Amino acid sequence: MITPKRCLTRPCVNLIPDCLLEIFSYLKYDRKTLFSCIRVNRLWCRLAIPILWSSPFKYYSQSYTYKIINTYITCLNIQDKVILKNLGLKNCLINMKSLFYYPRFLESFVIDNYTLGLKKWVKENFQNENLLRAQQIVDNMMMDLIFNDNCSLKKFKYVNYIEISRIDFL
Repeated sequence: MITPKRCLTRPCVNLIPDCLLEIFSYLKYDRKTLFSCIRVNRLWCRLAIPILWSSPFKYYSQSYTYKIINTYITCLNIQDKVILKNLGLKNCLINMKSLFYYPRFLESFVIDNYTLGLKKWVKENFQNENLLRAQQIVDNMMMDLIFNDNCSLKKFKYVNYIEISRIDFL
């Protein structure tokens, strides 16, 4: 006879990482579920994060893109962070260190969404009058971070919906 205590416990099923990766690959466009997966345990987090961060600039939303740029800024080296602080960065991102090196996971990059997000991010995070110079410096740092270090980029999209040159933003 089964005791009530045994009925309440479920057997622990451990899937090998290859099986989990296969399952997560079907969830690539279901970001909400992937966000839930990263909270299960460390293994699931390590496997789901690269999928979540493979195309962070695919969609534009001011708050979402702002958070992505914040996260990428935490991946900058300490010298770049000091330069940003000296330029007048208000944010305390200088002392933060990211859990993962997120630029390594980037596979698809939509430069229009990135540029719109960067412009808003600089406007809200710098307290000096020379925002254009700050934006150029941050953009150069971000481009170095994204394209020079461990670049796994497979798709680069430049649509220019707003019919304004990228130079006008920078």
